[in-house]
Amino acid sequence: ALTLMQRLFTEDHVEFDGRFTTLRDITLDPKPVQSPLPIWVSGRKEAAMKRAARFASGWIPYMYTPEALRASLRTIASLRDPALPPVEAGLLIWVHVHPDRDFARRTIASRLGFTYNQDFDRFVDSYCAAGPADEVVARLSRFVDELLDLGRMRAGRLQFHLEDVDLGTVVHDVVKRLGRELAACGSPVTLSAHPGVVGEWDRFRMD
Repeated sequence: ALTLMQRLFTEDHVEFDGRFTTLRDITLDPKPVQSPLPIWVSGRKEAAMKRAARFASGWIPYMYTPEALRASLRTIASLRDPALPPVEAGLLIWVHVHPDRDFARRTIASRLGFTYNQDFDRFVDSYCAAGPADEVVARLSRFVDELLDLGRMRAGRLQFHLEDVDLGTVVHDVVKRLGRELAACGSPVTLSAHPGVVGEWDRFRMD
């Protein structure tokens, strides 16, 4: 379908014999003003990444953690024809800002659970941004930083922001954020970390 769309957007009198579609002498008029017309591909799995690498101008996944977003962009880059420009990236993420974090979580889980007909409570902390405004901003900033890092790496300008960081504090924060989801999956985590393991690291990338 994407091959056919690209031809219809740019050619007249298109002849096409595909697996599911056959066209004879078809012209799309008027054609898109933008040429080539940007095509954004969504999805989560490898098949969608392959489509994005082959056809897309942009990649906009959903239900992704920042780590999964970074990994998907690397996969697409590895599959992309070097002669094509790099794929741009975005993200579909559900947001609910409310002073009461638990209320925000319950509300967004309920709405998404109704929409997708499944229990979303265990997914909220990984795939959504819910809670007080400052926490939502911090959460969204992680995704933005992942996207910006991709551009910096392409330009050879990736920088690390080193500061004194307590490794035990980092691990504690990660376990606290993911604890509900891990417990729901039957994999609860018990943490015993000694304080004072301090080094000069980039806090965000360690997280």
